[in-house]
Amino acid sequence: MSGRVTFADLPLELSEAIILLAARAWAIDDKASVAALSRTSRAVHALVQPILVETVVITASNLSSICAASRPFRTTRRLIVDAGPGLDAAARKACEHSFPALEMFSGSLPELYAVLEWSRPFYVVMNDNMNLLYKLFGFDDLSRMTHLRTNTAIFMDYSESVSQNWPSLSHLMLDIHDTIPASIWSVFAFAWSPTAPPKFFLIWRRSRAGSRRRGYT
Repeated sequence: MSGRVTFADLPLELSEAIILLAARAWAIDDKASVAALSRTSRAVHALVQPILVETVVITASNLSSICAASRPFRTTRRLIVDAGPGLDAAARKACEHSFPALEMFSGSLPELYAVLEWSRPFYVVMNDNMNLLYKLFGFDDLSRMTHLRTNTAIFMDYSESVSQNWPSLSHLMLDIHDTIPASIWSVFAFAWSPTAPPKFFLIWRRSRAGSRRRGYT
């Protein structure tokens, strides 16, 4: 009867599959364990590090460390900029590092400008109320964008230009904050127009009562 099998006795492909399975399971809500796993050996680090940085969230607490690093973020797929008020300039500096493989970006317009120097995200979430959406028209780097989420009032000012500038847009989500704007009927009209994306959603957010979602397809 053979002796007890250890992890080192497993075939390389099986060992890698187990490590990756554990790393991806922990990456959702236990990145500390993923980081600890990546420090066990150089080989494991090479496997796990890309998973550890698949999603990067820029906040006030980690801003300086992100600004000081570049190589670990070349495999980042999702970038969320949540640096808070008064840190826009620093956040832009952090975003200017190379993120060539981004698929999703969430942040304000200045940070998106910086990201577009390096990457072409398919999914964009705009979290500011700057009425500058038109400045994104003509950006070839956004020509492949399929998903967009932004403020309703901002979007409706330029709704007619959206389909012309972003022909690949298939999903659109509009936020309505606190109260329904006077132009709500224009939003409904757009939802049923031929130029609306196939998937169109309204997110009605209330300050105290949570949020309501209305979807139109």
